[in-house]
Amino acid sequence: MGRLSVSATRGFTLIELVVVIIILGILSVIAAPKFINLRNDAMMANMQKLKGAIEAAEQLTYAKSAIAGVEKSAHASIDVSGQTIDVTYGYPAVDGKTTENSDTSSTAQLDAGGLLQLIEIPEGWNSRHSTLNDTNAWVFWPAIIAVDAGTAQCFIRYRESTGVGQKPVIDYVTTGCDNY
Repeated sequence: MGRLSVSATRGFTLIELVVVIIILGILSVIAAPKFINLRNDAMMANMQKLKGAIEAAEQLTYAKSAIAGVEKSAHASIDVSGQTIDVTYGYPAVDGKTTENSDTSSTAQLDAGGLLQLIEIPEGWNSRHSTLNDTNAWVFWPAIIAVDAGTAQCFIRYRESTGVGQKPVIDYVTTGCDNY
């Protein structure tokens, strides 16, 4: 009977290698953005940073208010590093004078009362004063979100204290951040 002969070593041709490299390149261009979303990661890191800054400002202000003996006052002012900070029940106040959208300009920070004098808003973020059930609040959201932050579900909201022993409420909403 005849024997079949098979070559023991056979390599890839140059054309086959080029085709495989092209296919891998196309797959990486399509798949990589789904796994590596640097813009979203940076946005989430800024949100964490801003939330931490707000919490630190809240704690520092309350400690200074307690030392000054104004932690039970509905409206008072304290000195923090040479700045006069408005406080409500010992926590940073939210000034109700500014209602339009604002950026991080010095005018917006001067109009913002207690809270925005203590924190640094990341570059490329918006903030605005709002009322939520008659409670003063500041809302912060990334400027890349063109729609209202509440609609987008990607924001941080600081609601000032409403009474003695009531901490401010910090809403940290990120459910819609992946869409941007």
